Amino acid sequence: MGDDNDDYEVGRGRPPKHTQFVKGQSGNPSGTKKRRTFLDELAEGLDEEVEGGVAGVPTMMTMRRAAARALLIQAVKGNMRAMALVIANDNAKAEEPEAEVLKEQQGLVDRFVQRYLRRKKLESGGRDD
Repeated sequence: MGDDNDDYEVGRGRPPKHTQFVKGQSGNPSGTKKRRTFLDELAEGLDEEVEGGVAGVPTMMTMRRAAARALLIQAVKGNMRAMALVIANDNAKAEEPEAEVLKEQQGLVDRFVQRYLRRKKLESGGRDD
């Protein structure tokens, strides 16, 4: 071949110069496609718009908002796990520097939970379940 390197011998383990990788250039420029994780899919799903009803009126909202509304509704209906989640997240939000939650609001929630638990205990005949 009439290349600059006439003394370069092509053979086993010595491919022709024009087929060798170029220094500094990737051998697979498009690369492997980035895999999406479960958290990526979840975050994207929570941002999707869905139709939900607010006071009987169809309203468009994100899945995140719809899930939060469903959790709040369950808490108001007396689901103690939902109530605990709502209170725990409200407390976490209160600890953020930009959020200002009044202590009397927290006191109202605490009194509501205590009153609810007393009522449940009375309804069950005072026995512990």
